[in-house]
Amino acid sequence: MVSFRTCGDGHWSRCVADVSIDKFVVNATTYPDYDKLVCELCVYFDTSTWDRSKVGLIYTDSGWMADLTDYLIEMGFSQNTVAQVTYSEQGMQGVNFVSFDVDEDFVNECDAVLRFTNELPALKNFEVVRKHY
Repeated sequence: MVSFRTCGDGHWSRCVADVSIDKFVVNATTYPDYDKLVCELCVYFDTSTWDRSKVGLIYTDSGWMADLTDYLIEMGFSQNTVAQVTYSEQGMQGVNFVSFDVDEDFVNECDAVLRFTNELPALKNFEVVRKHY
């Protein structure tokens, strides 16, 4: 199982903990009259390893972000694309997931990484959801 470690330096939590990851979901949405793809990476975690109501948001924790970055590069994403992954605003954070802003390059690399490495157990819980309005 994959886990990322918080270091306790976030604005919303001082807790240091290993947080088990359940799944990764990339939401890629197109809207009429808007020429850009709107993209978000949601990293879902096991709430038995991180209870937001007790320890706060993972949002802005640098240790957790470093582990996510290392993981994505290990899975085959380019360093340039991963460098563009940033925490979404505080209001986008969920009870059981951490939200990140990603760009269209990330979504394009998802397609390539998932095709190339679809046999890796680590990617069995990685999905891309495309929505068109």
